[in-house]
Amino acid sequence: NGQPLKFTGSRAKEFFMKSLRPRPGTPFEIDVNRAGADLTFRGTIAKRPEPVTLRAEDLGVTVKAVTDSDVFVENLAARAGVLVTGISRGSAAATGSSMGRTLLMEDDLIVELAGQPTPDIASFSRALEAVRRQQPPAVLVKYRRGQATGFAGLNLKIGEKGNGGRE
Repeated sequence: NGQPLKFTGSRAKEFFMKSLRPRPGTPFEIDVNRAGADLTFRGTIAKRPEPVTLRAEDLGVTVKAVTDSDVFVENLAARAGVLVTGISRGSAAATGSSMGRTLLMEDDLIVELAGQPTPDIASFSRALEAVRRQQPPAVLVKYRRGQATGFAGLNLKIGEKGNGGRE
């Protein structure tokens, strides 16, 4: 709407929100210079949809589908995966910390569960159901944290008798 935007990521979103004060139904226009070409886009601010979330209590995480907004605001390197939005205290995802951190963290992008790719909520749900059917003592999670890819072995027997639980 005629105001220059010189920021990226969360700073750009903050500037956008302060300068436009967008409300659903408000039209907007944005000029973009992409690869040397000036482009103009017009649209209407829409109400933000409620995120599709899944709570995996056995792993100790709550995940949600990744949106375009998440990619922009969280500066995600990839879109494929499910975004961790919560970690349950004392869970498999929270214990066995490395250097004072939980194994998985909020804003991690889970891209694989037990060797199965999890590009979206439906795939994550299917992989989780397979883990539940097999009932392994541990499961390997592949995740992206910023630009880094990591693996976490989650002990699914946390809290059981003889395994850190009460006797």
